[in-house]
Amino acid sequence: MTQNPTLYCSTCRTTKPPLFARRAYRCVMCGKTRNLTDYRVELDQLRAMTASRPVMKVVPSTPAPLAPTTTCAWDTCENEPRSNSKYCSRNCSNRNARARHAVRKAS
Repeated sequence: MTQNPTLYCSTCRTTKPPLFARRAYRCVMCGKTRNLTDYRVELDQLRAMTASRPVMKVVPSTPAPLAPTTTCAWDTCENEPRSNSKYCSRNCSNRNARARHAVRKAS
């Protein structure tokens, strides 16, 4: 389950904690300066606001539909090709190579 990030500034809604110097909190993103009591009140309000919000769950997207089925690249074969090849088997690959070689040799 994912948690809501802690917000530290009501102005810029940053999740980065403020700097504490000279008895005051300063937002690192927008530069807003607050004294200690104002910061604690604001932080309590922000925490109450984020606690009341529902946690968003990440829903995995549906997988892409499979590509339409194709047939082997060899002319007379009607089988489905392997996942990493355009031929269904090494045998069909060799047949196609022999046929191309015969065509080249004849011309």
